[in-house]
Amino acid sequence: MMAAAAPVAYRAGMASETGVDGGVRIEVVDDPTGEEIAKLRDWLRVDVPRLRMTSVHHPVRPGEMSGGVLAAVQTAALSPEVFAALITAVGGWLATRTMSRRTRIRIKIDNREFEYEGPANARPEEIARQLGQAVGAPRPPQTPPR
Repeated sequence: MMAAAAPVAYRAGMASETGVDGGVRIEVVDDPTGEEIAKLRDWLRVDVPRLRMTSVHHPVRPGEMSGGVLAAVQTAALSPEVFAALITAVGGWLATRTMSRRTRIRIKIDNREFEYEGPANARPEEIARQLGQAVGAPRPPQTPPR
């Protein structure tokens, strides 16, 4: 029997049926080096090639010579199809992380914020379904079996 997902922390409502007007910001919680969010960014570049995103860095602290550590990835407005593909890809990435450790992400959509921790050893499609329900993502189109 599969473990239940950790509760999702809601700060407001769902995404609209027309997509996301204000963009999406995704952070990996407890990632002080920025290594995990960099891995997610690379994963999304491959899984959702139509996704246009930027990297968000922590501010440079006094005494630091270079830019701050990677903090998040940010998108512009998204169509319902690209938003669904984004959530599906994040679910797939979370599934690979939960095989070895618990990973918690924070997703900010417009003025709403959600936190999600993927259950251990869950199937990618199950994580994507739970995450999609939490943020109100449209369901990705189903490919008929061959």
